[in-house]
Amino acid sequence: MKNNILLILGAVLISNWGATQQLAETNLYEFNKFKINPAYAGESGCAKINIGHLGQWSGYHGAPQVSYVNGSMEIGKNMSLGGKVMLDRLGTLTQVNAQGIYAYKLNFGNAHNLRLGIGAGINQHAFDLSGSTIQVEVDPSLNTERIKGVSFYSEFGFVYTLKNFQLSFSIPNIMETSSSLSPTTSGGLTNRRHMIGYMGYRFGKLNKVSITPSVLYKNGSAGQHQFEGNLLLNVKNRLQLGVGYRHEAGILGRFGFNVNDQIQVAYAYEFAMTDLAKVSSGSHEILIALRMCNKVPKTPIDIVPTIDTVYVNAEPVIETLTDTLVIEKLVKEEMVELEHTIYYAQSQSSFDEKKEKEALSKVVDYLKENPTKSIYIKGYASEEGSDYLNFKLSGNRAKNVYRYLLSQGVSRSQMISIVQGEVSEHHGSDVKNNDSENRRVTIILKAGEIEEQTEQTQTSNDALPFHAIAGSFLAEKNANTFANKLKAKGHTITYIRVKNRILVSLMSFSTRAEAQAELKNLKQVAPDIWVYEQK
Repeated sequence: MKNNILLILGAVLISNWGATQQLAETNLYEFNKFKINPAYAGESGCAKINIGHLGQWSGYHGAPQVSYVNGSMEIGKNMSLGGKVMLDRLGTLTQVNAQGIYAYKLNFGNAHNLRLGIGAGINQHAFDLSGSTIQVEVDPSLNTERIKGVSFYSEFGFVYTLKNFQLSFSIPNIMETSSSLSPTTSGGLTNRRHMIGYMGYRFGKLNKVSITPSVLYKNGSAGQHQFEGNLLLNVKNRLQLGVGYRHEAGILGRFGFNVNDQIQVAYAYEFAMTDLAKVSSGSHEILIALRMCNKVPKTPIDIVPTIDTVYVNAEPVIETLTDTLVIEKLVKEEMVELEHTIYYAQSQSSFDEKKEKEALSKVVDYLKENPTKSIYIKGYASEEGSDYLNFKLSGNRAKNVYRYLLSQGVSRSQMISIVQGEVSEHHGSDVKNNDSENRRVTIILKAGEIEEQTEQTQTSNDALPFHAIAGSFLAEKNANTFANKLKAKGHTITYIRVKNRILVSLMSFSTRAEAQAELKNLKQVAPDIWVYEQK
């Protein structure tokens, strides 16, 4: 009897498909906005994959079951690619949707941008009538076990962001298409156009405590309208708690937890407020999000192999890097003779060269006229987003300015780029809690601070210029302790003094190639060994 009812339902769905079209439901769009709008592709700045499942009206036979996988990644300065696959089951009806996504971002200023996204793919609808025991005289094709049809699918969306405000709009099935079923039936399939709108504003900072009220609007065929109001609390970008109200449907509860920078899990439950509550226990949705970024730098400080770059962190920890000056705390401040600041839009690392040309030309001319002078190029980011992404972003900002000045003829020896990451109290021009002011690169010229960067004395008469450095220390006591351990193993130690630092050298070489060739063997003695050139 149950199968007969499902068969009749299938016949009704087929004959009336031209008037109705289900838009797959989702309760975790606050955690996976890409699912409702293709323009969100690549928004996180990392490659991201979302895997989820929604079970509606638990306990009700034939209720909708939606499984999905979607993912996206940046492929260029402002471009992103993505894809979506969804399987939606409702009784005898199964819908499969697969599509590719392209998105592009337009920047208008600080934290002001517009993202555009398009998607194209296929929709396949199938009615599984296996196990049914009645015959349908009006359409003999329904007596077959499986009927299906395939049609073209397309969607379009945009996301407008202004600081903490976000407005998005998308149109699934923007090009309404139809397909006939196979075997031929008396009905056809028509994919109806839908509309989804979202608006939200975040109060507070993601890495502290923030709260985001938002509204979602969905418009379907046959004059169907649905409104949702939501409130999402975020604690230190680790824990998320949310509540929502779906008009004439139910109340939503949401929970999210970032296991680490790569993995997030989320869960949503809908308490039905309609007659469905009498026959079901509500709807459940679970989501696992995987984010794949470049290797995260260790805290409190880790060195990325970029020549002429200083990585700064508040904790006094020393790391070493070939041909790179590394300092252990903050750059010592002296009287600023020249300073210029370049401001950036949110998440951007490039700057307007035409706009900054006049100011940077003055820096270039000054450095060419004063070859003994040097500058710091300090890259900053605001507190928005994760620590890693801000670290990476501030580094890219500093590197781009470095490369520009290098292309204008400034000597490498006159520039050191400094990756500051999120703003803390580094320099007098820093503005705490002002995101638009903190997305910047500051070029600072200091009197006599790094003019004689390579000035040094060596405790031995060794004239060989390249040295295998096993350790770098501020305090002579610490240098002696470290050197004594190496001496106890039979190694000959040489001290090289560079300003206020003491470098512990294991061996000296006449060429860099010789030094690099020997490093592999020396790493067994000191894993962090590096080559230093004495000039």
